[in-house]
Amino acid sequence: NDEVKSHLFEDSQNPISKPHYTFGLDLVSLNIQRGRDHGLPGYTNWRQHCGLERPKHFSDLADDIDQDALANIQQIYRDVDDIDLYTGALSERPLEGGILGPTLTCLITDQFIRMKKGDRMWYENPYKPQGFTLEQLGQIRLTTLARIICDNSDNVDQVQPYVMQRIYEGNEYTPCIEIPRPDLTKWKDADLTRTHIYSKPISVK
Repeated sequence: NDEVKSHLFEDSQNPISKPHYTFGLDLVSLNIQRGRDHGLPGYTNWRQHCGLERPKHFSDLADDIDQDALANIQQIYRDVDDIDLYTGALSERPLEGGILGPTLTCLITDQFIRMKKGDRMWYENPYKPQGFTLEQLGQIRLTTLARIICDNSDNVDQVQPYVMQRIYEGNEYTPCIEIPRPDLTKWKDADLTRTHIYSKPISVK
């Protein structure tokens, strides 16, 4: 569609936005070449990696790729296993309720999970000593952008709960006092009269 086209192909015909350049940028070709330079496996390999059916023929992709796009792919690539990941993944029909096809959805989801679970400092990971208790996590999850705006803005006494969305029924302006805030007492030490030096408790009274 036009939105995808405008993102993938930079047209410098507009002299106002690109006064010094007389050429455009084909991001699709650039990313395909990047994939080849990095030795990425082909599209069919990634489908198999994601637990999707690995096609043996171009026709096996008819359920996931638009007919016109598949016809163009078949003209460019000699064999279905030759399809570049970028080409195949962008050609897939979006999943219901999503904007990406099954292969990109799988790969991006997998990458975000690895980034989160592999980071020992990620606040939801239980690794000690920095891991939070379940009670503390519950309070952290109460924090919203609406609450942050209320706490850190001057002369703001109301805001819609979902601040990145337009105002609609159920997301009307709400007084800041009614926006939930975390209970910081969940971080309060049980005994504030004692501390530890080199693992030995001492009195601080």
